[in-house]
Amino acid sequence: MATPSDVALIKAAFRQADADRSGTISKDEFRTLLQKLDKKAWHEEAVSSLMREVDRNTDNNIQYEEFLDWCMTGGTTVTDELLAMTSFSTCEEVTDELRQEALAFLCHRRRCALFPQMSEALRSDEKLALTLMKDWDVPLKYGSDELRGNRHVLLELLRKNSQNFKYASDELRKDAEVVLFAIREHLIYPWCINDIFEHVPAEITSNSDLMKEAASIQPLTIKFASPELQAEKDLVLAAVNSARCTKYSDALGKDFSEWFPRKHFAGDKDVMLSLVKKMPLLLQKADPELRADRELVQAAVDRHGDALEYASEELRGDRELVACAVITGTPGAKVLQFAATELQDDNDLLQLQRLVRDGSELPLEFSELHAQIDERVAAGGGLGSTFKFMATPKQPLGSTAKLFDQLDMLRTDDYGDGD
Repeated sequence: MATPSDVALIKAAFRQADADRSGTISKDEFRTLLQKLDKKAWHEEAVSSLMREVDRNTDNNIQYEEFLDWCMTGGTTVTDELLAMTSFSTCEEVTDELRQEALAFLCHRRRCALFPQMSEALRSDEKLALTLMKDWDVPLKYGSDELRGNRHVLLELLRKNSQNFKYASDELRKDAEVVLFAIREHLIYPWCINDIFEHVPAEITSNSDLMKEAASIQPLTIKFASPELQAEKDLVLAAVNSARCTKYSDALGKDFSEWFPRKHFAGDKDVMLSLVKKMPLLLQKADPELRADRELVQAAVDRHGDALEYASEELRGDRELVACAVITGTPGAKVLQFAATELQDDNDLLQLQRLVRDGSELPLEFSELHAQIDERVAAGGGLGSTFKFMATPKQPLGSTAKLFDQLDMLRTDDYGDGD
């Protein structure tokens, strides 16, 4: 029950409830006021019942005198809660006692949605805000301007949720240390990329060291880098060499073309060599000059024989390279169709292709090339072999047969970049 000292709060509560400034509180306005306290409890029947109690003259509107009388004599927790809510929305100074009362009020029946209606003083209170935002998931956007510019508050909230970054002040969103904190805390998850990089200014996306660290965690962040940075080889290599730059991530799958600046680096051997060691079939995206480079093509073919399709005409006529491609190609695929015409009918290579297709054991004489492929893959990193032939003595296949044994062969499905 209210007391005479609460009259100022009663007036403030009445003014807040009178949304249309008619000087009275309609039933709809009364319902809105009550449902702020407990939407489930104040259903239509309950609102109508209380309306009949308060509206003494039965004109379907609550006059100030009726509201005052109800608050002063009602003797219910409803009036106490309404006045408490009004107090929290109008207070100008926060004491420990008021903070605890506000916290108890807002957390009761999950009234956290009322936090935006609290006074500027309460919405700026660091202790109250951190409790509500960390434990009850109240977004930072409902804090005051002062709170959204509070570095300590933001860093604490970023430990839990990357989405709070976008609600920080302009100053904090261009603070490199704050952005790095968000990157290190959340960028491991690809869905957090936009939470951060859609809300940073140009000085962040043009920061070379920061963007390299971001790209090393999530390659897709390259697309947010400034045009000048996207032309920097170190940044692209940071993305390409990222542990998440694999076939099994969006980094080099269908979305590869979204971030890779091909016009600058499709002709860069260092960049393309790193790429084909992870995704051999991306040899098709290299410039023609590089697809004639023996080292680059060998790296791709060692890991997936189907990459032979994208080699230059001259290299597709290289017998040893074609033999490697036959062994490391997709099981059952006719890799020889990608070879030069004169090698497509080569009896030795045809027999080798049949053995690979059937999963048959290969002759011991093939051990030398097998060892060379294994050594190259092990030394070069990137994608390794997953399929293995067991060596057993057999008759030589012919003049090319003294090269292989126990090949750890790559067996993967075809893939590309969706262009």
